Amino acid sequence: MKIPRFTVAVVGALTVGSAFLAGCGSDSGGGGDCSGGVFLLGRVYDVENFNDGVLEAADLGPVLGVVQRNVACPGRDGEAGEVPVGTELRTIQGIDPGIGFAAEIDGRVRVFRSYNPPTDLAIEQLLPLDDVIEIGLNSAYDGDTRWATIDDPGQIAAVLDAARTAPIVESPIEDAIRPGLKTVFEIVRSDGLRTRTVYTIDRRLLSDRRVDRSGWTARELPGSVAAIIDTALDAAPLPRPRDGLELVGRSGTADVLDPAACRLDRPQLAAVAEERLVIGGSRSGGITFAIVSGPDIEGYAVDDEAIGDGIPLPDAAGPVLIELWSMNLGTSFCSVIDVEGPP
Repeated sequence: MKIPRFTVAVVGALTVGSAFLAGCGSDSGGGGDCSGGVFLLGRVYDVENFNDGVLEAADLGPVLGVVQRNVACPGRDGEAGEVPVGTELRTIQGIDPGIGFAAEIDGRVRVFRSYNPPTDLAIEQLLPLDDVIEIGLNSAYDGDTRWATIDDPGQIAAVLDAARTAPIVESPIEDAIRPGLKTVFEIVRSDGLRTRTVYTIDRRLLSDRRVDRSGWTARELPGSVAAIIDTALDAAPLPRPRDGLELVGRSGTADVLDPAACRLDRPQLAAVAEERLVIGGSRSGGITFAIVSGPDIEGYAVDDEAIGDGIPLPDAAGPVLIELWSMNLGTSFCSVIDVEGPP
């Protein structure tokens, strides 16, 4: 049974939300509820984990505000979840306060990131571009799985310069609900501070890249910079398939991977349009439903009543992301199929 596109959009958004958005909704790897949140400067900030242990109290700047009261979900300036009353919220050198700040809590510095950064910030304010020693290309599924690293100073300078000056383009809402189109730029400074922003693979040309600016706009990186990114990704090792699962069709067998490992530019199988892929392997009975999405197709889902007949591939050519969901295990798996369109 095919599920309406609205349902696919909701499931897709929840996929991104559960894996990449956290805390009070930020993409910072927070605590998964409002408990780590702080409200300041008219917006919600969520505590993040990937900068733990990086900053010292002496590294922090002027005080932006003070926690005045604890509430379940902060909604007014000075409110916080579990951050103690009286905690000073202070600036971080090189980070616009609309993006993030820090506080000393229980003897360590915690960094907070905005769930809704100002829409008028330029890309240089979104990224701490000073003293960058590496750029990580991370999976958007969890933000932590590192696909590749760019650490050549000349290449870093070229990528960051393009992120500041490349043309701004509109980023369609579909990109937000298709995790297979996204990955994470992780900018690492010499002091260890990391800042992350999303970049997307273009809807038609995999060699074109877009770095998230703010809201639904992005900087479209030129071909020379896209080539740097593609070269780094090509050098990444092949992911290990998940045991006990595979997708089998007339064209062959596709490995099934962990969600963080799937890339649209590295398919597991070349197949033909409208071919059906049957889930095989010793763990195939645990799959509840599948979601099929891609750059140029109308996304759809196949539930457990129809999944035994095989997952139908679309009639459009191009890379397709197939996500296999197991409600019993509370997890998902994936595979990328390069579909050859109808003649």
